[in-house]
Amino acid sequence: RIATQPQLRAVTRARFDRQKEAPLRQMLLPVMALVVAVGAAVAGTVVAVVRVTAALAEREAYALLLALGIGRGRLYAIALLESGFATALGVVLGIGAGWGLAAALGAYEPRFLTTISASLVAAVSAGALVVGLVAAVLPAGAVARVDPALAFRV
Repeated sequence: RIATQPQLRAVTRARFDRQKEAPLRQMLLPVMALVVAVGAAVAGTVVAVVRVTAALAEREAYALLLALGIGRGRLYAIALLESGFATALGVVLGIGAGWGLAAALGAYEPRFLTTISASLVAAVSAGALVVGLVAAVLPAGAVARVDPALAFRV
């Protein structure tokens, strides 16, 4: 019917939605990308500080392992594995908390649509594990240089 009226211009709902969403996406997506980047930088810094602090707190235990004859390479691997396990646990808890929060928000406000795709989970997991392992390199290096005599200091 509308197509027969020359003074009217009809558009489909999908096209109308795309036209109305475009300016919002152009304004909002760069801001969201900045927030994500800042959040990732802060999270990476927190992970690094926690790993360095944990490694420094365990210096005496690492020194004892060296004094007992564990090689520096194996000690380095132990420190990296500890960091990997801690980061993996953080990833699992974080993703679980994200799913829980998304479900709670969806139940509270049904119009709030949140989807957490498998590709997002994989990307977040890979990114977090890379950040965790990179953050572990510095303390692991410090651990590998621990003086075994430290274990015998009183």
